[in-house]
Amino acid sequence: MRDEDRELNRLLQQTTLRLARETAELQARPLSHVIRPAIGFALGCICLGISLAIGLTLLGKAL
Repeated sequence: MRDEDRELNRLLQQTTLRLARETAELQARPLSHVIRPAIGFALGCICLGISLAIGLTLLGKAL
């Protein structure tokens, strides 16, 4: 049981360090690298929603 506990503790420490490193990298990114993709994603979702609404309206009229 001791070996399992040590292994789990080691894995937990590695995972925590990796998560901390990745979080620091993400926080160090310039704001423009975060905002532009978010705006693009939002516009894509809006276009998809409008297309879906139009498609359902046309389908409703056809039936």
